[in-house]
Amino acid sequence: MASATIGQAFEVLSILANRVQWESLERDSLQEAAIKDPDRLAREFTAFLQNDCRVNNGGLIVRTVPLDPVKFIGQGWSIIPEEQDTRSTALTKVDFAAVGFAHCLETGETRITGEEKLRRLKASGVARYGVPIFHGLWLDYQAHKEDGVLENLYRLKGITYLDFFGDVLRRPDGVLYILCLYRSGAEWRWRVDGLAAGWRKRNISTVSPVAS
Repeated sequence: MASATIGQAFEVLSILANRVQWESLERDSLQEAAIKDPDRLAREFTAFLQNDCRVNNGGLIVRTVPLDPVKFIGQGWSIIPEEQDTRSTALTKVDFAAVGFAHCLETGETRITGEEKLRRLKASGVARYGVPIFHGLWLDYQAHKEDGVLENLYRLKGITYLDFFGDVLRRPDGVLYILCLYRSGAEWRWRVDGLAAGWRKRNISTVSPVAS
């Protein structure tokens, strides 16, 4: 994905300066909401542009965003190319109203290892969603908080945890992990969970809605 150019940035700013209906905006509100909080303005405007210049009205659609594990997690972390689900990396947007959620436990089981869960997901034929979808959800949450997709999933479906088996990450010492999002208190956080650990029914994976 090629980054936006400086020329495009100035062109967008020119359009805003000349075509926004500034006279319809209340001066004090603009001062408090935008000028006095430039970081929030930048986050919200970035999210608006990433959403194809559409306002997020509390829906369940998120734009996928590539992720560099070294920058996001730390030095020496990497994504294992041969474990990537390319059906997931090819997506540019995901509608979580239609996403499938899988725990992969069979009758009588209370937990399985991450290695076994990965094997069962592969055997099922579903597309395993990976780090670009994780990153899109995380950035959407950073920009929109209680109005973001994660909070909507919590309100609508009671979801408090998601993992992303479409990509397997390797720690510098060779141990394998999966990226996860989880709700702690009233906030969402991220972490990496080891494949050797036990995965329970509440540890649901994001997958395509039908087998492919």
